[in-house]
Amino acid sequence: MYGCSSHWLQLLGRDSTPSAITKHITVVQKYFRNHHKSEAWLSDKGGKKPVLAGDTRWNSEIDMVEGFLANRCHDQQII
Repeated sequence: MYGCSSHWLQLLGRDSTPSAITKHITVVQKYFRNHHKSEAWLSDKGGKKPVLAGDTRWNSEIDMVEGFLANRCHDQQII
């Protein structure tokens, strides 16, 4: 029995991503998600809504990193 290949890939991706990078990205994403004015400024500038990684959401870590990279130029203008 092999199990779900999507789940295996998600676990492999989590293990291969440096935790120092994901911790920094999580802090930035949480800031924009939890502060109303900053999130509104981000959406006014055309940025994506911040996404946080979840243990049960496959691909959420990839979505979090992609969203961070897409919003990076907008984040720097706001902060």
